[in-house]
Amino acid sequence: MEDINKRNLIKIAHWYYNEGMTQEEIAIKLNCTRQKINKIINSLVDMGVVTISINGMDDDKYVRLENALEKEFSVSQIVIADIDHCPNQMLRQLGKKAAYWLDEFIKNKQVVGISWGEALSATVSNMRVQNKSSCNVVQLVGGMDIDHNLRMIKPDELTRLLAHKLSCNHTLLYAPAVMESNTAREVIINDITVRKVFEMISKCDVAIVGIGQLSAESTAAKLGYLSEDDLKTYEDEGYVGEIAFNPFKQDGQWQKSAHHSKVIGIDAVMLEKIPYVVAVAGGIDKINAVLGALKTGCIDVLITDSILAKGLADRIGLSY
Repeated sequence: MEDINKRNLIKIAHWYYNEGMTQEEIAIKLNCTRQKINKIINSLVDMGVVTISINGMDDDKYVRLENALEKEFSVSQIVIADIDHCPNQMLRQLGKKAAYWLDEFIKNKQVVGISWGEALSATVSNMRVQNKSSCNVVQLVGGMDIDHNLRMIKPDELTRLLAHKLSCNHTLLYAPAVMESNTAREVIINDITVRKVFEMISKCDVAIVGIGQLSAESTAAKLGYLSEDDLKTYEDEGYVGEIAFNPFKQDGQWQKSAHHSKVIGIDAVMLEKIPYVVAVAGGIDKINAVLGALKTGCIDVLITDSILAKGLADRIGLSY
């Protein structure tokens, strides 16, 4: 079972023996076949993971917290990067954890969409180069005019880099992320080349996204993609975060806004139809945005840091 890491072996044992989940349900969580899960379960005793109880739950101090958050928010997986002793290295540790997880999760023949941002840049840059040549990587939001020093957070650059890591083809969205008006957006959206990209997006098996806060400290605001007026409107109307420029409120409700009507990229309806939406987000300042994102119902997997994960549990009074 060299392609299944120890943490997932422990979680498979916990799900099967303690939670009573079926092999099919576990296979869906891990994006693999039921036959593979059956083989793993039949080998757990030989591997020393299972005796009369599950061994290892206490070796990884965050497995219990992950399981508690998964139950609370009805998501397939929560994956926690330990930054307790190195909070100033949050982005680096989060990227390494997410990369390790995605290296195992993404399978050949899948269409993988990717958004943009610092967390995703840290993730993709840490992924291994693998031979998954029958995959296709597609850009989920339009292009962004970003300073050369920050180019690796751009959606097109991340699309190219992820395709390189998977050794596969990629599909770029040749359009700006945000237009001047809804009218201009409609012209671009109806272009045949752009429509073909959206057809590919609709075929995504996996979407890798960040979770942005709607504040002056957000990357989108600092880069000029959210104006002061946009932020004021979002605050007045109760929005707390965004995924690929799709804003949502604290209760997880998606609602279109004047700003979003100018965006070219995947929308909330398309996001919700993708089998696996994997969100990578860290930093305690994002707690409201991540909490709202989990309540949208579109997140299947959240990869986050230990401080934010414990903050989420404390915020909702969750014991683990």
